[in-house]
Amino acid sequence: EDDGMVGSVQLYDNKKGSSSSNGKGGVVVSRVIRGSIAWNAGVRAGDRIVATSATVGDKMWPKSTLDGVRSAISSRKVMSSTMKFQLQRSSDTLLSETELVQEFELSLSRPMGINIEDTPDGYVRISGFTDDAPKKVTDKLQVGDRIIAADSSLGNKLWPISNVDGAVSAVTSRLPGQPVQLRFERVIEKGTDLTSVQSLKEESSTTILARDLLQNYSNTSL
Repeated sequence: EDDGMVGSVQLYDNKKGSSSSNGKGGVVVSRVIRGSIAWNAGVRAGDRIVATSATVGDKMWPKSTLDGVRSAISSRKVMSSTMKFQLQRSSDTLLSETELVQEFELSLSRPMGINIEDTPDGYVRISGFTDDAPKKVTDKLQVGDRIIAADSSLGNKLWPISNVDGAVSAVTSRLPGQPVQLRFERVIEKGTDLTSVQSLKEESSTTILARDLLQNYSNTSL
């Protein structure tokens, strides 16, 4: 398998076929950067590229290799600023593409005692806690929770967080002891009785919502 980044999408040549592409060969999406144009257009890991725009005009050319996709992009961008891709998604991907997540907010101060890491899908995930983590942190949070937003040091607006650097910047812009409002989300396991989900309400209401499932899963402390 040959890996390669094409813009905000990581692709690989699935020459032998695998379960990720329903047993079919071709060019398979292995990663999409969260919040990118491709992400917002609905492209997800596991999708298979089957055709791209021709160099000129509106025709679509079949593609079966990563080199073919790269070549098509290189030739097309000389002639046009836009390009279309035709993708296929297996039924297995469709069945596993929705998850329930619980959103909640906490006001925390440094040092928080939280270890965090980037995931390939564009999330900032809690990977553990330091020995001196405050009780509030260990009571309210758990490994696997995601940090998705933080308030601005210059106002009350919450700004999206999509990488560890962003989370660290948001927290270290405050003086030790100065609180920062963080929004988290937690994946609710399938089969969980939603009436039994503990409310994590503090400064704002807990929200339970459906979210596109990111299939894939570097460590920093806050």
